[in-house]
Amino acid sequence: MSPGFSAAQGETFLMSRPGAYAKEHLWIVAFAYGDRVAIVNVTTTRGPVPDPAAVHLVPGDHPFIQHASHLFFADARLTDRTKVLALTRSDPPLVTSHSSCSNELLRRVQDGLIASEFTSIEVVEFCRACRDRDDLL
Repeated sequence: MSPGFSAAQGETFLMSRPGAYAKEHLWIVAFAYGDRVAIVNVTTTRGPVPDPAAVHLVPGDHPFIQHASHLFFADARLTDRTKVLALTRSDPPLVTSHSSCSNELLRRVQDGLIASEFTSIEVVEFCRACRDRDDLL
């Protein structure tokens, strides 16, 4: 775990999705306020993505991306920053940090997360409130 990792907006980490047979996915902290964070994972694109707001990723968008991928907005969630950080200290660690997003990628993530009809209303409301509080970038 990177000593500077704090689950802050724009930071990323590797974690298995529940029920995903222990395959690690890259998760992006899209919004953060207080102890709450909105996170979304990156998944491999294996066919058409039925979301007009889909954010497609290619190698070069982030060091972890090795092939065509997209953000899985239906699996976006709110969680406590302290829970993410606790998973970095488990034995073995269930979360490991990765390179932070560029500002451009973070903006795409944020815009898509709010625009997608597949993002839960709870996540959308939190993200809109965060964006309304600050001009984030």
